[in-house]
Amino acid sequence: MSYIYDYAHAGFRVFAIWGISPKDGSCECGDPDCDQPGKHPRISGWTEIPHWSDEQLDNMAEFLVTTGFGVVVDGCLVIDIDPRNGGNESYEKLAKKYGIDFKSDNTLVVETGGG
Repeated sequence: MSYIYDYAHAGFRVFAIWGISPKDGSCECGDPDCDQPGKHPRISGWTEIPHWSDEQLDNMAEFLVTTGFGVVVDGCLVIDIDPRNGGNESYEKLAKKYGIDFKSDNTLVVETGGG
């Protein structure tokens, strides 16, 4: 969870997301019909959250963040590549079409559990 500090210190606003139950893979939000386990915010109004202090981040990391965390990316271009659904090929077409090497021109790359 040390990455949460990296994002916060880089000026991004971060928030806790619900975890996934190790018992049955369901979302810890308590909704038995949840269709986004481990992928949605623990708080409402997450797009308007403040920049947290280190003490608040410590508490978030210790008590709230069990699976991961979200990052508010206002003003950033985000390209989400899903390799399982042809994302690598689509990414290559996008880069070729616009003549941009997004990999070398980026400021941040995140590799998630999905690859």
